[in-house]
Amino acid sequence: MTGLVRSETPAAKVTAASATPVIGDTTDSSWLAGQMAQADGTIHTASPGDETSAAVQAAVADTAIAACTDSGKPSVLTSRVTACEAPAAGSPEPAELRSRHRTPLPTALPPLREKESQ
Repeated sequence: MTGLVRSETPAAKVTAASATPVIGDTTDSSWLAGQMAQADGTIHTASPGDETSAAVQAAVADTAIAACTDSGKPSVLTSRVTACEAPAAGSPEPAELRSRHRTPLPTALPPLREKESQ
């Protein structure tokens, strides 16, 4: 397992968790796409936690979707509650983000079907 981190401090934590750290900038879409291409699948859980969060999340989502959509590799993206708040100036609106992706996520899960009796 590989953990992409931004500095030495989190790299040490990744190593302690028996994973391999790779230090880089997740806002560099070329670098991030290259890292994703080398992986069997990706999970994105990071956010700067500041006024740049919405823009960073959008950039990572765009990169992940471009890198993973036609690869057959799974990609999981998570977001903070800030994705539901008013976007920062210059950040894409949530509807705009959904419209840019070929396979948007559903806004709600479909209801479970009861198993038919045999």
